[in-house]
Amino acid sequence: MKYLSLLALTFVACGIPKQNPNAPRDGFQYEIGGETVAIVYETTSTATNTVEVAIQVNDHQFDLGMSTESGLQKIDGHGAVLTEAERKALSQAAQDYARTENVTESSPIEQKTLYLAFDYLSQAPDNYAFPTRNFNSTHLKNEGITCIKNGSTVTAQWNTQLSTYVAENIVVGVNWPNNYGCMGRCGADCGWGAPSSWTKDCLDHDACSYRNNASGGSSDPNCGDEYDEAADDWLGGVWWGCNGN
Repeated sequence: MKYLSLLALTFVACGIPKQNPNAPRDGFQYEIGGETVAIVYETTSTATNTVEVAIQVNDHQFDLGMSTESGLQKIDGHGAVLTEAERKALSQAAQDYARTENVTESSPIEQKTLYLAFDYLSQAPDNYAFPTRNFNSTHLKNEGITCIKNGSTVTAQWNTQLSTYVAENIVVGVNWPNNYGCMGRCGADCGWGAPSSWTKDCLDHDACSYRNNASGGSSDPNCGDEYDEAADDWLGGVWWGCNGN
């Protein structure tokens, strides 16, 4: 079973999306800062309870796989490095898709996976090259993804480039300065209302990133491993019901 979007939008100077009759039928197209960004995508459900997501952003190809039994299976970015305009386009595509399809926690997993893939890719650090990563654990729900609840106190843990172990008790959902709102939510700040994951690994990365002024994703010397460990949470936490409640 396939889900193909027939919606195509473009940015105009005032920043309000309008339908673009010349944009591709099976995706989105935006004009951002003089750069045209075309996004084409497809989700496929297989007989083995796996959802495959393919997203093409201009010349970049991204392939993701989710299993109803084991969660996130793979993220293959083929070494792609997204421009700032491409990341902005993906962020807008996430919002446009979620609003058009009315994506909620009870939506089909194909829709939730596609929305989260847009959101995840849009928040890549500058000059980040998306690698090929496989997640083969059959126990992601218990071992790789730990749900946390808003208002609870959870101990965030990380280690720095000097191998210093740090632990800090943090109230989940608290707002820290400089766009570190909603601590423990996977993704930047508090998002805009679509389904989000709230997990221990994302809290660890939030705290590490804030305390060490991290940047560069996996390449950050202090928080790169926390960034990698949060990848499956970001995409799989919603699947496992980690909604912060």
